[in-house]
Amino acid sequence: MAEYGKVENPTLNVKDYKMGDFVHWLMHDTQPSFAVVTGTNGDNVQLRHFEGGFPFELSKTPKYGSMRKASRDESLAHFHQISKMFEKEFEAGGLSGALSARRQHYINGIISQLEEDGRNTFYAATIDPQDPMTGTYVLMGIYSGQGPSEHLEGLVVVPRLSEGTVSRVVKDTNPNGFGKIPSDVYNTPATSHGSLVAYWTYEVPEKALGLVESPKKLELRLD
Repeated sequence: MAEYGKVENPTLNVKDYKMGDFVHWLMHDTQPSFAVVTGTNGDNVQLRHFEGGFPFELSKTPKYGSMRKASRDESLAHFHQISKMFEKEFEAGGLSGALSARRQHYINGIISQLEEDGRNTFYAATIDPQDPMTGTYVLMGIYSGQGPSEHLEGLVVVPRLSEGTVSRVVKDTNPNGFGKIPSDVYNTPATSHGSLVAYWTYEVPEKALGLVESPKKLELRLD
């Protein structure tokens, strides 16, 4: 049995890792996860994983036994499990279900790119899949001392904008809250008081549009 924070049969030498390799590692030293190598730097290997649906990048030091090279099949099997988890959350409904559908849309796009015959694994894992392109979004309030929150609001934007642009526009025009997203939160598990500092925006895939009931509307003049 491997020690805490270590995997069975680790690949210890950083020189054995190449861009595009699949890797098995332990998130929080206990949770099995899979990632794609995006580079090396000294004793460290840069990884890109998709546990939250969207990509997250970090560095690991293989000489400590915390990772090993993995096969394409076992890595893809893990990514499919992530997608199934988001499917269950989508089926629960509500704006949180629509948000999970967006996360699933991203990981499914990565899976499709990785499964393409002859596709370079590095590029397949690092090029963003196409956005849903629906112009319907779920906004999440982000608070000081708290970070992400359960405060969500639906929004339709005409003409359609990228998620990042929607976040900036709504923050500029509604700095003190928007719909069901309040300006402040109190007595949460993370903080006694947090102020709204940003909005995160998630464009809703076609299959989840029915979960966004009575959304706010934002029409922009771009002339």
